Amino acid sequence: TLATLNASGNFFGGFGRDGKFIRAAEGVESIADALPVSALTSLALAENRLGPEGARALMPGLARSSLTSLDLSRNGIGTAGAAELAAGLAVNNSLLKLDVRLNKLGPEGAEALAPGVAASGSLTALDARFNGVREGDEGEAALKEAAKGRVGFRLRVCEV
Repeated sequence: TLATLNASGNFFGGFGRDGKFIRAAEGVESIADALPVSALTSLALAENRLGPEGARALMPGLARSSLTSLDLSRNGIGTAGAAELAAGLAVNNSLLKLDVRLNKLGPEGAEALAPGVAASGSLTALDARFNGVREGDEGEAALKEAAKGRVGFRLRVCEV
């Protein structure tokens, strides 16, 4: 039984004929479709250029998965992708660790992610460093508030 899948660095996107980068969600949709019926507990999709579209494509599967660890670092999901991820977190009951480092979230993306962190009954660790969130800004405050009162919760936000 496959419990861990590292599909990092597969670059699910590509370049179109006009030379512009196209983010392809099809590969991620296939993974998302398999999550509810798989025994996967750890999934690494780092450095796949998922963008917000990829985050959106992954969320239906995340909501019904048994994943305990998800690495979405270096995917450029931005604020829109963070909002999609928050929706998936709100209904997932198994995820313990989430890595969203280097995703161009900014304070707005951190704020968009915070409601999902707050609603998740299982999440115990969030690494959201290197997203342009600074100590004392609204994004850091929102994530700290979302994790407030959760004993043993490991929150890493700022670039220190």
